Amino acid sequence: MAAAAELPGSPVDVLVVGGPTHAFGLSRPPTRLDAARQTEKPVETERGIREWLEAASAAPGRARAAAFGTKVGTPPWLPGSAARGTGKRLRALGYS
Repeated sequence: MAAAAELPGSPVDVLVVGGPTHAFGLSRPPTRLDAARQTEKPVETERGIREWLEAASAAPGRARAAAFGTKVGTPPWLPGSAARGTGKRLRALGYS
């Protein structure tokens, strides 16, 4: 998982970050391992959005960001979203 924001002097105006909702929030290594066991497709288990943002540099200038998370649509009352945790971490890095 890499992006232009990781390049030195990268001119980022808007950063869009999104990923799956696992266990009502951002994925963790154990939840990614569980997801990998449920599919034949490749699943990144070592590094997710949480780890990527922990290693990210502060927002350049007045950069903006958007966050989204995927989750099941039913039942509609099911709580949690990866977007909430992603947004919180992006704001901590200085993104608006």
